[in-house]
Amino acid sequence: MAMRILLAVDDSPSSRAATTAVINQNVPANTKVTVLHVVDPLYHMSMYDSSGPASAIEKIHQERLAHGEAMVKRTAALLQTAGFEVTTSVEEGDPRKMILKAAADCSADLIVLGSHGRSGIDRFLLGSVSQAIAHYASCSVEIIRDSSAIESEKENSRSANSEKCGHPNCTCTTKSGKYCSAQCEAMSQIPDIDCRCGHPDCTGRAH
Repeated sequence: MAMRILLAVDDSPSSRAATTAVINQNVPANTKVTVLHVVDPLYHMSMYDSSGPASAIEKIHQERLAHGEAMVKRTAALLQTAGFEVTTSVEEGDPRKMILKAAADCSADLIVLGSHGRSGIDRFLLGSVSQAIAHYASCSVEIIRDSSAIESEKENSRSANSEKCGHPNCTCTTKSGKYCSAQCEAMSQIPDIDCRCGHPDCTGRAH
């Protein structure tokens, strides 16, 4: 029996990573993939003005649908090249509900989606969506994070939790206390000694 995968996509790095994850999975040769993009209703858009001209609203709506169609076609081409049997779908509605409905409709064995994302000017695969899918789906769910985003978050965390050693001539950083080491603390009290904190990148000297 063929394995069935539902791949929910937008145009974010996490979503592209999800596509790559599907391609790289060791799955049966006859695996079928449904590529889904969900377009949020216009009233979910922060820029939406209900008093705007109906023609302008309809134009935006059609552009978003066309963007979604192009996106799923590009994704389908990548999957087909990798040997998957692919169908595509662009739906409008709440992403959580539509992803779960699509998974049920295609009898998915696995849902794959990015952890966070944006589609054009809309928010799409947000953390709350992926968490809802993981909680309510009746099949397995794989949530993919973009590796570059993970590294960026780690770097931001390191920067937020570290500060420069309090000694004016030391280039080390410290995560707790004012000084990077007891030696640097001693150096602040006896300024005519070398800094011997032991950090390989420390060039601190008192004189």
